[in-house]
Amino acid sequence: MHFRLRVGSLWLLIALLITCVSTACCGVNAKCQSQDNNKPNQIADQQQQFRLNIFAEPPSLDPAAAQDQNSFTVIHAIGEGLTRVDQDGNVLPGTAESWEVSEDGKMVTFKLRADAKWSNGDPVTANDYEYSWKRVLNPNLEMPSPYAYQLYYLANAERYNTNQGADVSDVGVRAEDDRTLIVKLENPTPYFLKLTAFFTYFPVHKSTVEAHPDWATEAKSIVSNGPFKMSEWRHSESITLVPNDSYHSRADIRFSQVRLMMIEDASTELNLYETDQLDWAGRPLGEIPLDLIPQLKADETANLHIKPIASSYYYVFNTTELPAKNVEFRKALSMAIDRQALVDKITLGDQVPAYGFVAGVRGL
Repeated sequence: MHFRLRVGSLWLLIALLITCVSTACCGVNAKCQSQDNNKPNQIADQQQQFRLNIFAEPPSLDPAAAQDQNSFTVIHAIGEGLTRVDQDGNVLPGTAESWEVSEDGKMVTFKLRADAKWSNGDPVTANDYEYSWKRVLNPNLEMPSPYAYQLYYLANAERYNTNQGADVSDVGVRAEDDRTLIVKLENPTPYFLKLTAFFTYFPVHKSTVEAHPDWATEAKSIVSNGPFKMSEWRHSESITLVPNDSYHSRADIRFSQVRLMMIEDASTELNLYETDQLDWAGRPLGEIPLDLIPQLKADETANLHIKPIASSYYYVFNTTELPAKNVEFRKALSMAIDRQALVDKITLGDQVPAYGFVAGVRGL
């Protein structure tokens, strides 16, 4: 009853957390399948647990402060934006049940679900979104949001966030009523609907945030609006999630519990997987020992799956100091690196050699 993914899509993992599905890329005997092996593609009514490794403690579960993949994973499990994105990149309704885009593409009107609620039973309203987005952009926030620029698509958002003469009231987001959110954009942004599924756009519970400055550091003080809620947070050890009974699509949640382990050693992670203590090992959150990948590839029973992900990995040099300050040195270094050899001998995950940030484009 295992999953293993070496290089894969985080959206697939998020979708798996939200609703258990049977997919070819996950392999056989998957935890989300029925515990009756004679019915491998049916979801059982009995208790279902999903266990995976997120490698380390999430630095922050505040959507305004988070900027890493570990935090991203937990926030997406316990929170929800106006929209959701499935594993194929399709935009689906989230807290918003519908939306309308103006002819010029600069105005988007979202209609929120009447049954959208926080984990404490409070309704999720358009005011929550207006408050949360303006909080992210607040230049005087105690810890400035590292991803505030993700909201610069809103009219006057950048000017407000960078103290360039705009007031918070000038920012292009307004709650017309509890269920209607009106968004004004700086320019037509065809991908804006997909952006609202990004965790920086997630709402926060205003009264909780204002009453408890450290609300995002303990399970007992986190009020969320997503498919799961946090039942336990053992710092540097594990996080336990359970279904949020107030979630509008509670019937779609198949897991009775999700356990997120924090194991920093790749060998230990793989061992826990092999001994049926983890249901998912490897990327995008954990690691598989590099020296074991050839062995796992050769073993047809190992259930190893390699999937592409739209990311580029690179090394950064301090170009203000010699020798990297010299552009000719950087060119020589770039030409001297055998990228294919790195893939074949070091990374071993069938990566594609990168010659620039955009696939197929060569550069320095």
